[in-house]
Amino acid sequence: MKEHILIVDDEDLQRMTMRSRLEAAGFSVEIAAGGDEAFQKFKEKPADVVLLDIRMPGMDGIQVLNRIAKEYPKTEVIMMTGFADFMTAVECLKNGARDYLVKPIHPTELVTRLNTLIRERELRNSLQELQQNYSSIALYSLLSPMHSVSSIIEHISKGRSGPVSKEQAYLLNYARKLGDKTIDMMRHLSGLSQLSGDAAFSQERKLTDLVPLAESVCVRYEILARPKGLKVEKSITRPLPQVMCEPDSIVQVFNNILDYSLEHSLSGGSISVTGNMKTDHSEGSPRGKVIFTIKDSGIGLPGNGLTQIFNEKDNGIRELSPDLKLTEIGLAMSKHIVEQHEGHFDVDFDTGSGNMFVVTLPAAG
Repeated sequence: MKEHILIVDDEDLQRMTMRSRLEAAGFSVEIAAGGDEAFQKFKEKPADVVLLDIRMPGMDGIQVLNRIAKEYPKTEVIMMTGFADFMTAVECLKNGARDYLVKPIHPTELVTRLNTLIRERELRNSLQELQQNYSSIALYSLLSPMHSVSSIIEHISKGRSGPVSKEQAYLLNYARKLGDKTIDMMRHLSGLSQLSGDAAFSQERKLTDLVPLAESVCVRYEILARPKGLKVEKSITRPLPQVMCEPDSIVQVFNNILDYSLEHSLSGGSISVTGNMKTDHSEGSPRGKVIFTIKDSGIGLPGNGLTQIFNEKDNGIRELSPDLKLTEIGLAMSKHIVEQHEGHFDVDFDTGSGNMFVVTLPAAG
């Protein structure tokens, strides 16, 4: 969808000519003869880009620019000026204008400059969004797999698996896959200059049977739990409906929960993983839901730990205390991932009888 352009110029011929040229190039275009009319148009539909003449009767272009900068900071402004006002246009750049064009404006230059500005705008918005979420999503996407790698390497390096065995081979193979994935993420991050607004960190979702994914995770944690004297017990209904999801992200949700349970459970306890489905009739037509419940015998977060992790602002991620452990941040990230999949992530922390995590995802179809 092309950006919405507003042309503000008191010259009738100039407005109509530019409108015709931009509409022919595929833009959505509105026109206004002055500042007051321009802001009336803004009330109806804010513009993405304003082509603004400097010299106008009444509210001049500089006054309009200042008001746009104050009331509509996301709107880009290109000043239009005669050669005599060149220095004024340069001053406008210091006050928030993104670019300027000197009249008479050639049609090709007009469209080219607009497309360049829009491309820069998309990239800037993409980078700003990435910066806002970097510590919570991009950076965590690197840290979380590496945390699992570290746990596995530690498990083997301490001789908990004994001599080289099938278990060791299994864990090493998994560690290698996680390392490869992390390298791929880093390569993706290194190409920021190529990102557009909707390309950054896009998830490729596909129909997925979660049963083998969950069972594979359980196998891995059965091995990791054994030296600690913990049992991992699974009871997963077969078959379960397929889910439209990004499989690696859902596996990471399971990893994050089980990492937390493993770290907080005492020797001799157990971690149970159950999977089943139910039909929800609350929204009229029935819809299937796939539900995984992970229950441990560990110690819940003390005090306001639950509030620290699941602060509703920004999905409970950006306001996290720096004192929280990676496993605890992992729970916040899991909540974010599940909600991005239109699901629910519920937690019951109980310092007396363990913790229960419930992951609910909508069945496909």
